[in-house]
Amino acid sequence: AGLWVFLSMLEIVEAYSPEELSSLKSTAQQFLEAKVV
Repeated sequence: AGLWVFLSMLEIVEAYSPEELSSLKSTAQQFLEAKVV
């Protein structure tokens, strides 16, 4: 399931600009850290 989410995120990522990507990436990191902890 995690891999599927990652692959679909990659497809979404390709549609974003670099500025949006960096903010999206930091948001994703916070989300992942919150789920791990």
